[in-house]
Amino acid sequence: MEYKHFYKYLSIYIPTAADFLQDNQYFMEYLESKGEQKVYEFSDFLMMTLPSPRIKHYSDTNFFKIQKTVTG
Repeated sequence: MEYKHFYKYLSIYIPTAADFLQDNQYFMEYLESKGEQKVYEFSDFLMMTLPSPRIKHYSDTNFFKIQKTVTG
């Protein structure tokens, strides 16, 4: 995933552990509108790891399902 799109997709596929944030309309709008600019202020790079077997997370033919799984 390209770094600049991370917060936009996070606002769409917010992890289930943070479901309570979806109720905050202002926060969701902030992620979608300002996330691309703010992400570069918070860190230099984004590193994500997935549980083993990692290939399982990327094996679906539907890109949007993969994207939801990885961001979730």
